Amino acid sequence: MFEYAKNVAKSVSGKDTEVIMSGSYNDVSLEGLHEKSKSLNMLLSNFISYAPDFEDFILFFLFHDVHKGFYIDVGANDPNYFSVTKAFYQRGWNGINIEPLPDKHQLLNKFRHRDINLKLGAGKSEEDAELFIQGMSGFDDMSTLYNNKNSNNSKIIKIKIKTMSQICKMSSKRNSNTIL
Repeated sequence: MFEYAKNVAKSVSGKDTEVIMSGSYNDVSLEGLHEKSKSLNMLLSNFISYAPDFEDFILFFLFHDVHKGFYIDVGANDPNYFSVTKAFYQRGWNGINIEPLPDKHQLLNKFRHRDINLKLGAGKSEEDAELFIQGMSGFDDMSTLYNNKNSNNSKIIKIKIKTMSQICKMSSKRNSNTIL
């Protein structure tokens, strides 16, 4: 994804672009964009990426001219670290965060006041399910339910599953600028 971010920037500028990683987040800096792209260059050169693989940078590149947009973050995880939506939230966007892990959902409620934070999973049908959590990393998923159930550092929690259609109906703030 790091290379993909560089390629996206290169496609705009026609030149290789310097991408710098520092600290616990990625600081993306672009140099050498064409004259006509100076305002975009300023926006992107000051962009701080919080996502692990620059997904937010790529989305910001695509949606940089959308102000106060709306997102849906499935598996939102932590609101501050490895977050695809934090940079958008900082720019006035809001949305729906879907996060079944209780500790991560609590953090979303603490730091994302403009968002709708749902403690549930997304699936093809409404149901109750068991979520197998191994190591509490926040990067576990429902597909691991039947694997490693006997691990010492794991547990199973019961969660609600809703369809994306049901989740979207929970929000009266929908608009056409949605990131899925």
